[in-house]
Amino acid sequence: MHIVKVKATLQTKQNITNPIVDSSAEAIGARLSIVRHEYEKTQAELAQELGISLRAYHHYEKGQRSFSVELLAKIATFFELDLNWLVLGIVDEPSVDDLKHIESFTEAVDRYLKVKKIELSNAQRRAVLARWFQGRQHRRVEHRDSARIWVEMVR
Repeated sequence: MHIVKVKATLQTKQNITNPIVDSSAEAIGARLSIVRHEYEKTQAELAQELGISLRAYHHYEKGQRSFSVELLAKIATFFELDLNWLVLGIVDEPSVDDLKHIESFTEAVDRYLKVKKIELSNAQRRAVLARWFQGRQHRRVEHRDSARIWVEMVR
């Protein structure tokens, strides 16, 4: 079964782009890295839990290897994640108001990256925004939550 790539710029009725959606192996790996850090697991611990080698796990997290449907399901079950979030970065399509908050947080992330001279790939950046937005949807994070915390989880 093939995973279909979704354009990272879904359009809303108000023509505001969605900077979160990304189904590339790199984006899924970046989201996995964030979740692993949230659960305070090492790559070795998670590889063992998933029944794969550390080397394979490292390649998945860095986006250097594509995920099988079976592995994605196993990861989603292990962390109790919504599979749509793991694969696409979103559960529900953001509203226009949500997109404004995402834009504001994106600016904070970009400022932090610039000040600290940190380079993230587009997939890593979208993964940070996706996890922050998911937390915001579930009221686990504040609108102005620290960009530093979120960026450091994918590094």
